[in-house]
Amino acid sequence: MFVGVGTVVAGLKVMKAAKLAQAITEVAKVADKLDVTTKILSKAGVSLKKIGPKAGKFIARNANGSEILNSGFEVVNGIYKNLKKKTNAHTVFLGYIDAQVQFVGEQTKKVRCKLWGKCRAGSVNTANFRIVAGVAAPCEGISEVAGEVVEVIKRNLHRGELGNISYVDFLNNKEIYKNLTGHHIPSKSYFDKYCEKFGLDKSKILGGGHGNNLMTILLESGEKPNRHARTKSFRNNLGSQRPDYNDLSPEDAMKYDIEDLAKILKEDGVWDEVTKKKLVNFIEANKQKFPTIFKTYPKINWPTFN
Repeated sequence: MFVGVGTVVAGLKVMKAAKLAQAITEVAKVADKLDVTTKILSKAGVSLKKIGPKAGKFIARNANGSEILNSGFEVVNGIYKNLKKKTNAHTVFLGYIDAQVQFVGEQTKKVRCKLWGKCRAGSVNTANFRIVAGVAAPCEGISEVAGEVVEVIKRNLHRGELGNISYVDFLNNKEIYKNLTGHHIPSKSYFDKYCEKFGLDKSKILGGGHGNNLMTILLESGEKPNRHARTKSFRNNLGSQRPDYNDLSPEDAMKYDIEDLAKILKEDGVWDEVTKKKLVNFIEANKQKFPTIFKTYPKINWPTFN
């Protein structure tokens, strides 16, 4: 009953109850082995593709194997992007996803949502109709896939997260900070370029190692998509924008990274007065440690509270 790889299949023939139960069980087994945070569990005819952490796509297909238009949505660093929102025209239930989802034109949120299909033009009920929870779908083929949020999932902070600490102090106390890592703001590579540009002694500012003397903010690490890996300055996330980032003033680089982190905290449902205060404390700690570098306070555009 599975058609293709990495697909949600619509327009399948009626499945007997025993076969349907077996299919759901097999889908769950496959989903549990995937290295992505999302599972699509449909009532009938679903197969899932193992997707790497950088990019990939779930594709919906009709019963004849043809791809449903506008149904694919990208997976970038564990975030599902460019998913359309359900309208009254999307009447065919396809399954669920639990994931970081970015609906078209909206900010990313961790959500549980239903996937729905829109009936293909001219498609009518036939013997080849789809069954969802024992109810016949109104058509045999679909032309578009969209999502409907069931609930926003809160990603709670870990104990000690958003505390500010020098990177060397983090390294010396890693056993205390479970599931956390020290995140440099601005990045270590930014400070490298800054010192080179102005002829400053890196050993006095960075302190050797991976910027051991620099201030860091403790962020969730470990299995992706964690908060640290989702920051723009993490590894190669900036891509071709990194040269522009390195040319920013220290205050503007701080502003860029703090606004990015605040956005992530809001996406995770933990943005409030308390978390904002922790980011303000981090800015203050940097200014006190490097008063000749951070000469003024960055003008942050703070997001509104949830």
